[in-house]
Amino acid sequence: MSVKEIHAAVEARLGTTVAESSVRSYLNLNTGPAKQFRRVQRGVYQLG
Repeated sequence: MSVKEIHAAVEARLGTTVAESSVRSYLNLNTGPAKQFRRVQRGVYQLG
């Protein structure tokens, strides 16, 4: 999923607006080996 798709899904799930920078920050902190997300290519992530 792209960051924009993830951002839209987060807002839909929470029912409120969320800063896109917050979503990017969360992805950045939780991407890598043995983490929640895996970066497939620039701006595209999948569950780890």
